[in-house]
Parts: sequence; C-alpha cells; structure tokens
Amino acid sequence: MKYIMVVPDGLTEKPWVDRETPLEAAKTPNLDALARKGILGFTRTIPRDLHPGSEIGNMSLLGYDPKIYFTGRGPIEAASKGLELDRSDLVFRCNLVTLYATLNSVYMADYSAGHITDQEASELIEYLNKYLGREDFYFVKGKSYRNLLIWRDGKRPEGVESLSLPPPHDIVGKNIFEYLGEEHKPILEILTQSQLLLKDHPVNKRRREKGVPEANSIWLWGQGFMPSLYSFEEAYGVKGGVISAVDLVKGLGRLAGLKVLEVEGATGYLDTNYEGKAQEALRFLREEGDFVYVHIEAPDEAGHSGDFQLKVRAIEDFDRRFLGTLLEGLEKLGNWRMVIVPDHPTPLDIKTHSRDPVPFLLVSSDSAGSRGRSFSEREKGDVFIDDATRLIKILFERERIED
Repeated sequence: MKYIMVVPDGLTEKPWVDRETPLEAAKTPNLDALARKGILGFTRTIPRDLHPGSEIGNMSLLGYDPKIYFTGRGPIEAASKGLELDRSDLVFRCNLVTLYATLNSVYMADYSAGHITDQEASELIEYLNKYLGREDFYFVKGKSYRNLLIWRDGKRPEGVESLSLPPPHDIVGKNIFEYLGEEHKPILEILTQSQLLLKDHPVNKRRREKGVPEANSIWLWGQGFMPSLYSFEEAYGVKGGVISAVDLVKGLGRLAGLKVLEVEGATGYLDTNYEGKAQEALRFLREEGDFVYVHIEAPDEAGHSGDFQLKVRAIEDFDRRFLGTLLEGLEKLGNWRMVIVPDHPTPLDIKTHSRDPVPFLLVSSDSAGSRGRSFSEREKGDVFIDDATRLIKILFERERIED
C-alpha cells in the first residue's frame, strides 16, 4: 500500500453568505471526482489556544501535537538547512519586507517585498551579514523573502527570546509601532540598522526604477530553540518523503526523519512546478518509499494577496496540473490511500490565516462511492475530527475514522 498526504496550503475560506468562495467558483474536476468516491469530513488543524500558522497546521497533519513539540517557526526552518545549532541557539524567521513611512507612523506595506527573487534576496542577506553579522549573530539565506537570523547563546540581551512579534502577513496595512513596545528595543535596533543599510542598496535602486516594492527592512518573528521530534518511520513503520518549496515544511520533514525531495522549479508561489511535484511524488513511491507528504503553497500566497481571481487560478492549477498528474500516475502504482487537507484557511477578507476547521478528503484506490457532491467549505461532511493529529493515523489505518 502506498500512502499520500496532499496539503494545499490555505485553500479554504469560511462559506460565503451571498456568493461562491474561490474553491466553489474554481473548476476542480479531479477534487470533485475524488469527493464523490471518498469520505469527506472537517478537522481542526489549529488547536484553539495556538496561533493559526502553517507551522502549527503542518505539524498537526504530520501527527505531532504542536502543544507538545512546537518551539518556534524559526528553528524548524533552520532544520531544513541542516544547520549545526546548539539547543541554546535562538533562531528567528527573518522576512525581507516593505515598510511605508508617514510623518508619524510606519506601516507594513508588503510582507514579502513584492515576492522578491531568490537572487535579489541573496544579495541583500549577504550585505546585511557583511555589515551587521558577527560570529554569534548572523543571517542565513532562504528562499525569496523567507530568511533566518541566528543568535547564538552567550551575548544575547536578557529576555530577547520572549520578544514576540506577529508574522508580517498578519499586519499588512497596520502601524508596526502598535506591536513594538519599550521592551522590544533590542529588536527595534536591528530593524532600524537594516533599514539604513537596505535603503540605497543597488537591488532596491533597481526595484524602485521598476516600480516594484523595495525590500527596505527586515522583520524578525517566530523565534525559538531547536525542537526534538520522534522518528516518523519508527512510529508508523513506513519510509517517507516530503515535497515542498518552503523551508518550514522541509524542516519538519528533516526533524521527523523524512527524506526531503527537491523539485526543480518549485517556487512556493503561483509559478511553481506543479507537474514536477506530482512526478517526484510518484517516482519516490515507485522507487524508494511508502509515504509522501506533498505541500502546495500557491493557494496560501493568493489568499494573502486578497485577490479572488488569483486564488481561483491557484486552486485550478493545483487541481489540473498537480492532482491531475498525480492521479494519472497513481493508476500504475497499485493500491493507495490518500488524504487531501489544507493546513488552515487563508480567507481573502482578512488576507491571513484563521483557525477555522478545514475540509478533508480520504480516498483510496478501492473507493467506489458515487455521491453527487464536491470538495468545498459548504459541503456537509461525513465526520468531524477535532484533533487533526489523528488524520495521519487514520491514513495508515492505525485508527478507524468513525472513532
């Protein structure tokens, strides 16, 4: 038996009263065909007392209770790079962002600096390291706007590990000083230094000339210390792999002992290589392992943009280009079981994540239902699972879905 968990990040909304959601409006023949055969339900991927981040949702879906294992987003992303860190080293997620200043305030204009390219981001991170970095305090390049800051134990200001700032995608259009108090002085000093350095960097001069958002500041958030997860293979008896463009999911995979599978052209945006992700999942299942976890970031990015048509496009591309390719290949693999489930909603009206339950679909090669329904937020499900950590056990038939 081959097992697949597919996670279209931020796919869903709350049902809209007066019109269709992007998921309902999108043409999704593959999802709907599977929904007619499989078991539909809803699940809570975000515990009620935790922030609705992708780090929490994906950890839950892999079966790790985030109330026990979550220590911060930064260290999970550091794990994706195989960094040699001590348990006392503090890791921040470091976004390259666009801030907009008025006479009295400074606003978060863009959490991604216009989805800055990998090359441009790399130049800026190297520049920050040249002038701000030192042996115990340095930046690490990631993908596009998603980077890291490592602050090793020894010379950190006391209490800096508790100076939480919100994710920048949660505060777009808001005054950043609403979140920066007197206690944040060590962080504010770093942000200010980054702004002075980045303002006239050639990358930003070129972006100004093009009329695209500048990366005129960093934003530090999601800090924590390296977590320790039990072996996924020992827990479930399967050899597994993970496919994603984002360091967060790759890091969770590495911490769990899953093989991180690289796909050329996987960008974490709407131009990602959907077909390549499906083909690599099939290759891994055919040649190496029994389980693959595939994460698709594009619907989440579209949700953050607040653009209805962009989210429809992301959903349709996911259905046609990824799911269509995957289903065609699964026919040749023999017996399989699959769960399709978002890690959280990313509603267009708030442009960030919510903790509302999400729909999920469990289907297998021998599913033979023929019910007239679709995969959507409004569809009545067969079951509600309050704790999404159960889904991986249900996928592997360690638990019955009606329990």
